[in-house]
Amino acid sequence: MISDVDLAIQWVMANCGDYGGDPNEVVLVGQSAGAHLGACALLRKINSELRENSSKSTNTSWKCHDIKGFVPVSGPYNLVAMQDHFHRRGLDRNIVSAIFSNRIEDYSPTHMLHELQKTFGRNAGKLFPPICVIHGDADKSVPHEGAIEFVSCLTDIGADTTMKLYKGWSHTDPILEAPMDGDQRLHIDIYNLVKLWTSGETTMPDFYSESVYCQRICPAFLIPLGRYCNPF
Repeated sequence: MISDVDLAIQWVMANCGDYGGDPNEVVLVGQSAGAHLGACALLRKINSELRENSSKSTNTSWKCHDIKGFVPVSGPYNLVAMQDHFHRRGLDRNIVSAIFSNRIEDYSPTHMLHELQKTFGRNAGKLFPPICVIHGDADKSVPHEGAIEFVSCLTDIGADTTMKLYKGWSHTDPILEAPMDGDQRLHIDIYNLVKLWTSGETTMPDFYSESVYCQRICPAFLIPLGRYCNPF
């Protein structure tokens, strides 16, 4: 799947212009598994650029500097720690290991960062686009401590990194419960980051949170009920 994301980024670079996009203004955003896969694709590309002819090189032509920013949301970044967490929640650690071909550290962004720093030091940091890690501090599916650790590793390697912790938000609040309740905090933050990292400061208007499409879409009492029933 990491290769699929790598190819998808390549496709966007090559084709977004046909749909009114600008290949010079691409920001990468992913939530949950998307945050993990986006981080892995970016880290593999950085490794490829630092270590030519590596067995871990990619087959696409986009470069790290082509990405103007990366926003990973609610992602699992330390898969070794997550393996034990999933085991405690009922998903056997051996199954998790098998999903990653029993090479879980090769697919763990935190461990990939450690390897990059061990080999290249802070020299690797110059290849990273700006990154803003977003996570809910009440996330029980993917505890936010892993995101804090990931941000620390990114900072240590010299990447331009910030973090936003959403108080009281679960794993799915950013994409389900909060928007359904009319809370567009995630969308506003992403919109403003895109403006900051691209030419949007001069071309994009302010986020219009009063739009009918940004209002609550169901009775308020259903939101806490949905949170209670949601297994994530």
